[in-house]
Amino acid sequence: MAWSSVTEPGKLTCKEGNGVMKWVSSPWVLLLFTLAFSLTSADAAEPLVWDLADDFQVGSHRQNPNSDHYSQPTWHFLRTSSRVNGIADRKWLRDGKYVPLSQYGFRLFDLPVDAWAKHPAGDYRQPVIGRFALRHDLDLRFESGDVFFVPGHDDACVLGWRSPVSATVEIEGSFQHAQQDPEKNSGIHWYIERGPAPGSLEGFPPVELAAGTSRFGTDTQPGSFQVRGQKMEPGDFIYFIVDAKADGSDQPQQGDFTRLRARLTARDARWPSLPHFERDVLPLLATHCLDCHGDDLQEAALDLRTLTSILRGGDSGPAIDPGAPRQSYLMQVIQRGEMPPEGGDSLTADEISTLARWIQGGAPADEQASPQSGTPLVTDNERRHWAFQSLGQHEPPAPRHGHATTPIDNFVLARLRQEGLGYTVRADRSTLIRRAYLDLIGLPPPPEHVRNFLADTDAGAFERLIDDLLESPHFGERWGRHWLD
Repeated sequence: MAWSSVTEPGKLTCKEGNGVMKWVSSPWVLLLFTLAFSLTSADAAEPLVWDLADDFQVGSHRQNPNSDHYSQPTWHFLRTSSRVNGIADRKWLRDGKYVPLSQYGFRLFDLPVDAWAKHPAGDYRQPVIGRFALRHDLDLRFESGDVFFVPGHDDACVLGWRSPVSATVEIEGSFQHAQQDPEKNSGIHWYIERGPAPGSLEGFPPVELAAGTSRFGTDTQPGSFQVRGQKMEPGDFIYFIVDAKADGSDQPQQGDFTRLRARLTARDARWPSLPHFERDVLPLLATHCLDCHGDDLQEAALDLRTLTSILRGGDSGPAIDPGAPRQSYLMQVIQRGEMPPEGGDSLTADEISTLARWIQGGAPADEQASPQSGTPLVTDNERRHWAFQSLGQHEPPAPRHGHATTPIDNFVLARLRQEGLGYTVRADRSTLIRRAYLDLIGLPPPPEHVRNFLADTDAGAFERLIDDLLESPHFGERWGRHWLD
């Protein structure tokens, strides 16, 4: 369909094929048409997207559950806890009784990977979910950022994605098996299921969405999947599961690395209503945080009892940045596992989600507060410190001592007079050279340098000595180490 120009006042011509349609319209009709088009465009909201490789966090930002780019605790690294039969024909039960992988390690298996595991040691026989930091070949080439599963001797790997929104969700990606020893590996089974939150005691009967087998070097190796039309509510889970295919050996999973690429798209997504400080946030802070940041104790000068004090913050600055949970100090220390401290009850995924959504929504509260409330990080008195003052021109005091040979000497002597002090006895030349060497480069002067200096009776000999020492690489070594310490 192509639109033509307006040929007569109040008439809009539309050509479709060989026919011509004409509407006799007024400016009101044009206005209504424009408004309807705008509303239609507004309804077509952009979908929300999650990519596993992009969201997987490593280093000091690691956490389980792993927060996504919306600051929601979306990705859960888990394992199965139930099984039947012996190792040779083992069956790992996908019954919802999944427990978190609690150990985090760098360079597991002596490979460039950061990973969550069941045990701290890099044992191939334990379940591991990790991410390659560098490109690495295991028959299958793993690129930097690729996420992998290693199913365990007694446990399958389970990755849970927790929906933070009401939406229609599409899931696509692939499981791709790799192996190092073809005589001991027979491939893996993979599954995509949905269900409620995992529970180590009660479990649940899952709903299977897709399943398959991936075996290196066969047509099944690229285990691609695509699932559409999943109506989900906040708190519903999608599970990606990998277990070792039993082959009659006592270690069927040995070396079975499996790459998972997963992308989830939520269409027509609706976030839950915004949490409120007094109703939703303060109770969880009271449960987890106020023992250290409440009435009796305020560690690091941080008080979490009111929105005003939260915005004011403590020694590390404001506790939250309304509208920016990822930049908020409170969220950062919670997600790094530093708060509550060891021995305290950690926040649940739902509680972390509540806190993140509250900050993202601007920290709504009954209390009237603003980010400018409270004491600033830098006070006016601190701003007056000499280190923060601009440089200026100052005339040196008039020389009143024969030892003053530079303007700096005049300043030093003036202050000495003010304090009722004076110069000590002038040091001899051998003492001068030793002091200069030790102060500037941290080494005693070589004997031949001492002899040369003592023999040089020129008035500028000491200045030349200082210049030579300042140009020496030993000066940088000595003071570089000092300031780096």
